Amino acid sequence: MDSQQPNNGFGLLSKPRGSGAVFDAFLVVVVSGAVHIVNAIAFSSIKESKDEILFLFFGAALLTLSLVLSELVRRVCLVNEERRHRHTRYERSWKKLLNSTFTFRYGHSILVVGVVAFLTVSSFEDCKTFCRSEYWILLSLNCFLAPQLSFLVGLREPSSAEVSQINERENKNVADGLAWSYYFGY
Repeated sequence: MDSQQPNNGFGLLSKPRGSGAVFDAFLVVVVSGAVHIVNAIAFSSIKESKDEILFLFFGAALLTLSLVLSELVRRVCLVNEERRHRHTRYERSWKKLLNSTFTFRYGHSILVVGVVAFLTVSSFEDCKTFCRSEYWILLSLNCFLAPQLSFLVGLREPSSAEVSQINERENKNVADGLAWSYYFGY
């Protein structure tokens, strides 16, 4: 094996992933929100556009709140499974068990977004317009039914690119480390 070649003859290393997917998701959110606001202003009168913009904020806050609550419900389901393994995996510690299931990468940000969404939904004065029972049925469906069904049919499983990204981010690519250790130790 020629040690002068890139990566000691094992081929080129792939470049680490950046934050392109996060940027793209942010761009979709911004463009989508801007398009809805422009449509609300362009295709209705001033009073109606104000109501449509308020409804847009109400709908976005309601969906955001349902997203946060649905993830909490899913994590409670994980706690139910992990409690069976509390003695063997978590040294009988409820604190370790809860930390393993309720640890979020951006936990403080998620808490702030959830509180802001809740305050936004609950702060609308005209509850006859915005706080109808249909919206609360939609919230409960988004919190309890849709996420659990997506989990049951396998839509929540990470793609191979996401697994690779997790391994890169947390430096957990064990196979590469073992291969390098074997190569240099032999």
